[in-house]
Amino acid sequence: MSLAHRGVLFLDELPEFPRHVVEALRQPLEDSFVTVTRGRQTVRFPARAIVVAALNPCPCGHFGGQDGRCHCSSVVLERYRSRLSGPLLDRIDIQLRLDALPSEQLRGGPQGESSQHVRHRVQRARDRQLERYADLAAHCAAGNGDASVLTNADVPMPELRRRSPLTPPVHDLLLRALDAFGLSLRAHDRVWRVARSIADVAGDREIGADHIGEALQYRWFDRAGQSLAGPNCAVP
Repeated sequence: MSLAHRGVLFLDELPEFPRHVVEALRQPLEDSFVTVTRGRQTVRFPARAIVVAALNPCPCGHFGGQDGRCHCSSVVLERYRSRLSGPLLDRIDIQLRLDALPSEQLRGGPQGESSQHVRHRVQRARDRQLERYADLAAHCAAGNGDASVLTNADVPMPELRRRSPLTPPVHDLLLRALDAFGLSLRAHDRVWRVARSIADVAGDREIGADHIGEALQYRWFDRAGQSLAGPNCAVP
């Protein structure tokens, strides 16, 4: 995590890592630093990285397919799911389920936006965040803080609430989802942050119901009851 500071750490086949190793990610995902204590010495390393993880839906990788190739029992599925704890998944802001592409979609060239176009939109969103938190970044630099405030992920939650408040109807939507999906208070704040970033990418000054709804769609494990084998669900 520390070597990936201000970069990307990609973990493939996440459930195949030893559980104690995966659980060790919880502190840096929450606090953005790693603390190592040996004897009487304690050292803290910066660890503000974008963590990207991938996993199969089951040990054989075929669960949910239309060909019926998966023969994993419910016991095997539950054992596989239990390798990832709820507190760890709670710290992953964007969770997506990707189904296998039908073979006919492999014909022709790639669809959608080019990487250059996406990069341009992301850069504009980053510029908006730099402008929004310019005073906080200057204050942090003057105080020799651990990390400058550069993005929505960096800003303390009280400041995000003050600078990007939710209107009562929009906050009501988030609170209803909190009850419907059993979201934690941590997830409440993380959905708020993701919604702020979605609004920045769209060029919208305020966070709207559509931004909150999209951020909630990305909490797949919460919507599927934290089950790797759960069905796709939609936000009501």
